[in-house]
Amino acid sequence: MVRVRYGGVRDPHQLFDELRPFRQKLRTQQDLCRPFGPEYMILGGVVAALDAAAHYFTGQPSFYSIGVAKADPEP
Repeated sequence: MVRVRYGGVRDPHQLFDELRPFRQKLRTQQDLCRPFGPEYMILGGVVAALDAAAHYFTGQPSFYSIGVAKADPEP
């Protein structure tokens, strides 16, 4: 596989791991909204955009569904 580098994003896994609490707060807030109401939908759009960005930069389609990324164990 070819390793792709993006200017300004040195470690996309770390970057998106650091955004996990923000994503969780969005989901928690969404749960307080009327299902499929305007607030619910806009918060869902923000979560979807964050998921799409994580997929784009990390190459993992379900980055936030796979749990916290862990470094490779040392031999």
